[in-house]
Amino acid sequence: MRGSYTVSLAIAVAILFPVSGFAQGGISQTYLDFSIMGGGARAAGMGGAYLGLADGEMSYSWNPAGMLYNDKTKFGIQLASVADKFTSAVIDTSDLYPEPNIQPVEVKKNHFSLNYGGFAVPFEFLERDWAVGGGFRNVFDMIREYSYPGFNGTQNSYTQDRGIDAASGSIAARIIDRVALGLTVNSYLRNSELNYYRGASFQYVSPNQIDTSIIDTWVNSNSHYSGANVDVGLSADFGIVRGGFVFHSSYSLIQNEKQTYSFIIPPEPIGLVDRIKYKYSMPSAFSAGIAVLPVEKLIIALDYSKRDLSSVDIEIDYEQALFIDTTVSAEWADISQFRVGAEYSLDAGFADIPVRVGFRNEPSAAKEITAYNYNAADSTWTDEVGDQISTNIISFGTGLRFERAWIDLAYQFGSSSYNRTVNYLTPQVFEIKRDYSRLIMSVGMYF
Repeated sequence: MRGSYTVSLAIAVAILFPVSGFAQGGISQTYLDFSIMGGGARAAGMGGAYLGLADGEMSYSWNPAGMLYNDKTKFGIQLASVADKFTSAVIDTSDLYPEPNIQPVEVKKNHFSLNYGGFAVPFEFLERDWAVGGGFRNVFDMIREYSYPGFNGTQNSYTQDRGIDAASGSIAARIIDRVALGLTVNSYLRNSELNYYRGASFQYVSPNQIDTSIIDTWVNSNSHYSGANVDVGLSADFGIVRGGFVFHSSYSLIQNEKQTYSFIIPPEPIGLVDRIKYKYSMPSAFSAGIAVLPVEKLIIALDYSKRDLSSVDIEIDYEQALFIDTTVSAEWADISQFRVGAEYSLDAGFADIPVRVGFRNEPSAAKEITAYNYNAADSTWTDEVGDQISTNIISFGTGLRFERAWIDLAYQFGSSSYNRTVNYLTPQVFEIKRDYSRLIMSVGMYF
């Protein structure tokens, strides 16, 4: 009897997997940085207000036309120490438990990584100034983890690693005096792995007796990403004023995911494997920036970027015949980001020592879930959606600029919060908070 009931349970729960699978699979918008920003601790220290000022080895990630503002080859890398924290609330339910498990949870985004590298090589060809460059960069940082107590004294845990990177190649040319045009081709790639372990997920009753066995579940997801787009940049230098504009083309981001569902039932687990293809229709976007040099050694910069993520649709193609292929709206919020920064350079004799400060808003593609409401009549949950989640980020930076090498440091921090109410029997109020903290270092050389 136990064996036949176990098989029936597996089939019954498998029917529910499209819902749980989609919740676990796909790109989570809450903990991603969708801002259109490039690399370099100099830019980070100025709040990311660098598009009009862009030059050198990281130009491909900002404005490829900026590679023209160099007379030497440049190479550089960026290291980042990320220590973000997100406090939220989880509602862990099971049809076979009388009450949900509702409690706060702290999501950590904590890692140290090499997340940017780039180069730029200027040259002259056919009596015209040219430059080529490129590099690699982390586009979406998906690293995060959390844990919380589950049913019957168990522990639930969630971890995800890596993310989406881009390998890029750029070319730029001076089209007229003081004006340059550039092109960057981005190829998106890399894998990401997710593991979600849920303790005491099910406690079932067999037809003839009460079965006190506890069933844990484990979801493992391995995803590979692919896609390509181009960035077309224009840059102009008029001495005390420099400006730039970049058009980011639309593209299809493909996620091929293998999901493994396991039920930990003695004497051996049972489960299900599915292969799912997600296709995200990422829209075109644009960025613009201006930098002013009002006095010697002082730079003031302002950037604006816009990405209409509310138009994103997701095509979902399941390998399993049980599941129905579908197209859904991502229901993401549009991204409008302002960035402002300043830099002043001090001459220390042996090197220039810059002092930088900046500010930007960091809007999320997610909106505030201000309330979860339980309907006892049909045992369903509905949510109430509020404003777009956004965090204000303050930046500071400095460095050492030698004749043939440099090192730059930047620190960025900020926080935001709102309240979420969970209405089940007795209403509970949770503070949903984001703490943003990052230390960034970049080093490079002239050749």
